[in-house]
Amino acid sequence: MPLIRLVDAYSNLGGLVHIRLHCPLAIAQHYDGYEVNEDAFSNELRVMHKAALVSSPSHALLEHLEGEFEPTAAAVFKNPMDESIRMWDVADKEWDVVFLGRFQTLKGVEYINPILAGLPKSARAVLIGRGASQHTLSPDIKCYVERHEHIEGPERLNYVGRSKVLLLLSKFENCSMVILEALASGTVVHCWNVGGNAEIANEPVLHAFDFEDINSMVSRVCEVISNTYVYPGRAAFRVAQNLICQDFERGINSVVARLVKRRQWGALDFREGLKAQSSHIFDAERLRGKRVLGFSISSEHIQEMWEPVVRALDMDRRYVSLRERGHRKFFDVAWDIEDKAYATFDWIKHTDRLIKNIQNFKPDFLLMHNGLHPRYQLALKKIKALGLPIVYTELGWFPQSEHIYFDEWGTNGASKLASLSFKALCGYELPTRAGNQLRLKKTALVALQLENDTNLIVNSPLFKSNENFLASVVAQIPEDWRIVVRPHPLDVNRKIYEKFASERLSIDSSGSIEEVLAEIGAVIALNSTVLLQALAYPINIYSLGRSLLDNKDVAICCSDGDLARRWQDVLSTDMDHRRAVMEAFRSRQINVQTIGRLSKDEMARKIGLQPLSNAVSRKFQWSEVKKIVAAGVNKELNKKEMVVPVSKPAAVVPAPIMNQVSSRQRKLRKLRRDPVLFFKDLKFIKLFRSLGAKQ
Repeated sequence: MPLIRLVDAYSNLGGLVHIRLHCPLAIAQHYDGYEVNEDAFSNELRVMHKAALVSSPSHALLEHLEGEFEPTAAAVFKNPMDESIRMWDVADKEWDVVFLGRFQTLKGVEYINPILAGLPKSARAVLIGRGASQHTLSPDIKCYVERHEHIEGPERLNYVGRSKVLLLLSKFENCSMVILEALASGTVVHCWNVGGNAEIANEPVLHAFDFEDINSMVSRVCEVISNTYVYPGRAAFRVAQNLICQDFERGINSVVARLVKRRQWGALDFREGLKAQSSHIFDAERLRGKRVLGFSISSEHIQEMWEPVVRALDMDRRYVSLRERGHRKFFDVAWDIEDKAYATFDWIKHTDRLIKNIQNFKPDFLLMHNGLHPRYQLALKKIKALGLPIVYTELGWFPQSEHIYFDEWGTNGASKLASLSFKALCGYELPTRAGNQLRLKKTALVALQLENDTNLIVNSPLFKSNENFLASVVAQIPEDWRIVVRPHPLDVNRKIYEKFASERLSIDSSGSIEEVLAEIGAVIALNSTVLLQALAYPINIYSLGRSLLDNKDVAICCSDGDLARRWQDVLSTDMDHRRAVMEAFRSRQINVQTIGRLSKDEMARKIGLQPLSNAVSRKFQWSEVKKIVAAGVNKELNKKEMVVPVSKPAAVVPAPIMNQVSSRQRKLRKLRRDPVLFFKDLKFIKLFRSLGAKQ
């Protein structure tokens, strides 16, 4: 394609010209292995420099032109997508793989044979483009392959729409029209992470692989075309489509406005682009060398979840935990952490020591896991008084074990993620749905929590025990529904639920949760990962607690306990919208196993890291901490955690303390174990006795 295309609509604006960049002939010649026509390239550059305004559909093209043309002198916004293209459902897809393009080196034809050779015999592939009939297929290819020379118009798009995967193997693309057409057709794109490919959309609708990593691409293609893969619904493609069209509209409107005002681009004045908005790009360089201090109860959150992320971001870090290093929960091997970076002590009890560590290290922000349990609210309140940004973490969802998510407000029902509406989360308005007539299987799953879990203690407004929750729910489920109660996998007190067993109610933990969800019509829980997993199945979701599903219109909220009034026998929400919520959640979780292998460009697409970037963006002065400490925080923290009010002396000392006072052996053990605490307790006892004497 030519480098330049003038926008005729602006020809009447006083002779000002807007140049829209396309892939230069020089770049195409370079990747095709031909000698570059330097004279033609010079002419193209000359026209660019004379233009009033220049815009590009990708950052990648500008980076290729760096040295010949100043990248900041151009605007970046995507080419528009043809919204009239028919979007096909997965049920209509007859082909597994389609390749569409000219059979030349630039388009990556040498990768076709090894990729097709890795597909199962049952796969069906179609190759379309000039030179397809002359392309020699490898004898290692076992799957069915059909070839067509160049096809024009709707028939070509029909092949794209009726395929599960489009292969885009080009060695360079600016803003591939083929990718745009595939997304508009509802077809997943697999491409190399070259040029502007990865700037167009994210997973699950577009997978950008490291250049020439054929094994990874083959593995993912096989996964997507398998019968067990949950193919993205219309909503996921609509999200990508809407973002692209909004990006073009915003960009072209800015072009018109600037031409009307006779203005050139200023330095870094307009270089937004779909992936350069604050909500879509993460600048890992901003975190390089920054300081973070994380404190947690369990060491596995530090070694297996935090350390892989902050190490990949090249941050200076310190950790505090109640547990020694080496405790593993998720992986066979925990990450090594330097001695100087890891401290073990009870920061809940000795918050003053933690604050002293914070003051000495002077981190840019803090990390805390969960942050909701009542056990550490007093300590957290004192830490928050310092004014430092805190980023909260919790395990991910799809799957849970290898993933983590970050949030600026909190976790679960207290998170910023929970506060987002469907539109804010997914990028488009949730349309009014017509009546859904899908009848549900009349089996309901009741998923229980651990009794000490924050989802029960904090996120449940009505029920503080599983027994009370279960009794209320069972009484409200219609009589013609069968009930399966599934205790938490780690619950050791399952016998207490046996009293609820009946002809229609069974206590069952057998089988995978996926197998159970596939055979039921409803799931009821306070706030569980099971509710998120249920989004992938045509079942009604009833949430009786505060959860990440709040405000998304994909679950039936029953936080007031009135389940019976909201019960439905037909599917309550559209499956495409559920899948959109799932994909939005998935984009916000970080895979701790793979983050260390991501390139800079791949890191930039991880919106899940945005809370960290936002934390270091907040202006914070350590002189303010000194003022806060001087104003009384240190005084408060240096006192005993339990302060004895003079007016009520008898009510503040629990029985265990009195037992310790009367036991010589326990006092000696305490003296040997923690002399500092021992003498602090002596002062406390003297205070208690003096108060008793005064009474």
